[in-house]
Amino acid sequence: MMRFLLELDYGKIKTDEADWYFCLKRKDYNFKGVLYEGRLIEKERIDREKGHKIPKVIFDEKLEDPRKE
Repeated sequence: MMRFLLELDYGKIKTDEADWYFCLKRKDYNFKGVLYEGRLIEKERIDREKGHKIPKVIFDEKLEDPRKE
């Protein structure tokens, strides 16, 4: 096991920009030491800059739920 770990090229397995973006909404760990609230602000900035369109689902309680039939 030690030999395996010594031969690893950490440059090839470290997190990249896509991994960082995925981690921004995770509450369970302060990635890069940035608190959750700060990461949400960073995600919003990236989404704005790159033109990401994130669909939102809004549940309207007034509408009939088709599963109840």
